[in-house]
Amino acid sequence: MRKIVAIPVICLFAASAVAPASGAQSTRKVTTEYTMANGMVAFNSASAHWTIGTAYHAFRPRAGERFVTFSISDDSGFPARGQIHIDADADGNLDRVEDFCGETRKPIKVGTAKEIELGVIFGTCPDNSPAIVTQGTVTATFSK
Repeated sequence: MRKIVAIPVICLFAASAVAPASGAQSTRKVTTEYTMANGMVAFNSASAHWTIGTAYHAFRPRAGERFVTFSISDDSGFPARGQIHIDADADGNLDRVEDFCGETRKPIKVGTAKEIELGVIFGTCPDNSPAIVTQGTVTATFSK
């Protein structure tokens, strides 16, 4: 009798060890390469500045993906500046523009956006350190 009880308990323990944890977050990473592009003049509400390099990439969230984070790894070893454009309500107008250097600090809500645009640009980071663009990779990590 003792052997019969032990087998189901062992099987139950083994099954719980391989079962996925409830609330486990699913992520999808999309990585693309960039190289320095021709310079351009970029305008914002306070100034205009010349950017030596700019490379724009489009990322498309899948159904159910609610957040995205970005990281940029430039071969120069310096941080590269990223500029995020999101048309969250799909009306053709940019609803959100966020700048960062190296990687986003927190997940960004995707909303109903069909496309998220990320520009990798030369310039300065929020702390006034240089943001260098030579060549490297951009990784978007989508999560549910």
